[in-house]
Amino acid sequence: RAGAVPSSPDWFMVDMLPSTHPLEELETALLRVAVNPPASLLEQMQHGERGILQAVRRILPEGGELLLLIDQFEELFTLTDEQRRGEFLAGLLTAVSDPRSPLRLLITLRADFYDRPLQHEQLGRLLQQQTELVLPLSAAEIEQAIVQPAQAVGCHFEPGLVSTIVADIQDQPGSLPLLQYALTELFERRDGNRLTKATYAEIGGVLGALGRRAEEIYAQLHEPDQQLARQLFLRLVTLGEGVEDTRRRVLQSELLALAGEQGSGGAGEQSLSLSVSQSPSLHLLDLYGRFRLLTFDHDPASREPTVEVAHEALLREWPRLRDWLAESRHDVGMQRLLAHGAQEWEQAQQDASYLLRGSRLVQFEDWVSDSSVVLTPGERAFLQASVAAREARQAEEEARRQRELQTAQQLAETERQRAEEQVAAAGRLRQRAIYLGVAALLAVLLAVAAFGFSRQSNQNANLAAAREQEAVAEADQRATAEANAVAAAVEAQAAQATAQAEAMTRAQAEQEASSQRDLAQASAQEAVQAYSLSLAANARQALEANDQQLALLLALAANKVPDPPLQSWQTLLDIAYAPGLKKELPTTTTGVVAVSPDGQTIAVGSPGGVVSLFDAVSGERLQQLEESIGVNSMAFHADGQLLLLGLSNGEVVLWDLAAGALVRRFAGHVEAVSYVGFHPNGRYIISTEDGRAPADIIVWDMATGEMVRRFGSEEGGNFEGIRNMAITPDGTKALAGVGSQNRTNPYPLVLWNLETGEPIRFFEGLARSVNGVDVSPNGRLGLSGSADGSVRLWDLETGEMLKRLDGHEGIVIRVAFSPDGRTALSTSLDHTIIWWNLDSGEIIHRFAGYYANDAWG
Repeated sequence: RAGAVPSSPDWFMVDMLPSTHPLEELETALLRVAVNPPASLLEQMQHGERGILQAVRRILPEGGELLLLIDQFEELFTLTDEQRRGEFLAGLLTAVSDPRSPLRLLITLRADFYDRPLQHEQLGRLLQQQTELVLPLSAAEIEQAIVQPAQAVGCHFEPGLVSTIVADIQDQPGSLPLLQYALTELFERRDGNRLTKATYAEIGGVLGALGRRAEEIYAQLHEPDQQLARQLFLRLVTLGEGVEDTRRRVLQSELLALAGEQGSGGAGEQSLSLSVSQSPSLHLLDLYGRFRLLTFDHDPASREPTVEVAHEALLREWPRLRDWLAESRHDVGMQRLLAHGAQEWEQAQQDASYLLRGSRLVQFEDWVSDSSVVLTPGERAFLQASVAAREARQAEEEARRQRELQTAQQLAETERQRAEEQVAAAGRLRQRAIYLGVAALLAVLLAVAAFGFSRQSNQNANLAAAREQEAVAEADQRATAEANAVAAAVEAQAAQATAQAEAMTRAQAEQEASSQRDLAQASAQEAVQAYSLSLAANARQALEANDQQLALLLALAANKVPDPPLQSWQTLLDIAYAPGLKKELPTTTTGVVAVSPDGQTIAVGSPGGVVSLFDAVSGERLQQLEESIGVNSMAFHADGQLLLLGLSNGEVVLWDLAAGALVRRFAGHVEAVSYVGFHPNGRYIISTEDGRAPADIIVWDMATGEMVRRFGSEEGGNFEGIRNMAITPDGTKALAGVGSQNRTNPYPLVLWNLETGEPIRFFEGLARSVNGVDVSPNGRLGLSGSADGSVRLWDLETGEMLKRLDGHEGIVIRVAFSPDGRTALSTSLDHTIIWWNLDSGEIIHRFAGYYANDAWG
């Protein structure tokens, strides 16, 4: 039978290379000998740490044994990412460690990678106990390896040739692949059944055969095709960090995408160059593959064609390739980083948050302008999209700058107009002074006329006229002086206003020039932010006027805009905690609290089984639901019409609030239900239990009530019950806070894969129970609150703790991100609530005197 070990009918043997997807490679290998293949062997292997063991048992006949050979085991550490490597090793080690396992494992590992598996505790112990060192062949063994295969096919060596070959490779590290290639070339160029010295010299001997063949092919290419060959081979190498470079398996589509950047030479009579009508990349691959320098396979996950260097020795023995790598080491590293970013961007549906920004984008732009490395269309699209996004931000910033500059110019124009009006007013004042002078002159004329009618009073009249003339002249002088003073002051004020307006315009231009250099953050939401701040200001005025309900409504409205400013948040919290707004809801005992998505309804569940629903603003009781057992946890549906309850007897209950009717009961937990929640897809319900180790997580079908998936009992580890859970926005993962009351659980914070039911990551550094967890709106960060009083911010992708926030003096019981993910709230048994700035780690505000069961507006 195919795959059976000779002379052992019950034994089967398969071999594999780990590559980038070791589980998929193992599936392909196992299916070659599977007697009872399941519908999806891969899915079975991915089901927990015992998945590989169960899959092996499934495919073998009764009493069958399997020998699995994993060649080039170092690929697990050079090609496979950390998560896939961890999953594969966990399943593999479980399978080989089980005393009743039918699996026997044999691996080959390069000596220079021996330290990598030693970093894995269980694998390291097995290597210490079960390693067999493969020493270099002796001269006699090398001679046997050369002669016996030739004799088996009726060929013989010219006298002295075998000793020459032995002398060439003895004491040469890594020479066996070179020997294999040289003997193959020698055999293909044999003279009848003779292998000759002349042919051996012609191919360059053992050490030169591989590199000489590669160079011969390259030399016969035209220059455009030589450039393309350089691009292809650079992508077929994984750069070593402290170890030798290794070959890299690449999707054929990645290499074919390079052809559009390269020309192709015409096919000459004695040339290996490619025809213009043919795909340059494809035929170059075919050419090097024809001479066994490249091998071809299929990716086990996508089934796409793959390409890799056939002999890793080519990386050492082809001088031209060594020179390329030496010249382009930085370029290759940058290209891999760009390719990784482009892949993540595509996987995220081209989400703009995955694009390059700032100095990193400038770094890649500078590199592309100077580098000779050709990019694939996907890599170029990623870089171009990053540049386009930056230009859009700059254009938006420039538009904002122009708006502000136009505002400044309008202000200056207004000031000029105001100055002109003041100058005109001064002119009018001068006219009034002139009119007053004319009136005085008329008075003098009338006095002279009166002289003719009364000679007897000539002296008196003259004296009166003179005095009147003096008074009028004095008044005229005073009025003129006042008018001139006012006019001078107005002119000075106008000149000053004009100078200030011009100075303001210049200062604004200088400031905007500096702002453009620094690429200040775009303010596309300025109008919305101003609207929010206006509502917040009105809310504070309403509070000062003792209209608390209006103040609360305005503050809530101010925070319903996208990314509300911190001032609006502060206003809401100040009003919410103002005297008279805290609602002491009429509950008889302490219970759990849930708030509807629109913030209008508060549900309070009691240990006695009564659930009361209140109006969040007025505090009026709206509805009451009754259960026979205590309520441990609650959650509103996104539409606010359904309420989910987790009971202390292990039941999960779904209520329709609009109808006031029970929809369905879900039975499956043994202990009290510590968490209930609705899956983002709207189809599933998720629940967890507390009080025992290990705890279970159950995914339910909301429509049918059936259990979709149950996990935790076998995979959960030494847990003391799950205290709380938060689901990522995409619904694929859940962050769980786990009990560690007896301090026997070293990992009280766990990230689970909701689709497979297996833990993705155990977060390190926590020794006490984690009671509160939350996931940021973008799904990248996690927040935990634990019994040691700390609040911690985590990177969910890497498991790194980004910040530790200390401020509580008691056990932290709940944590929550703000809608924009920039701030967070935490509550503690020390009767305080702290509002945190997650960027700086500082406390924005501390609210004292509040309890976990308080509900407020």
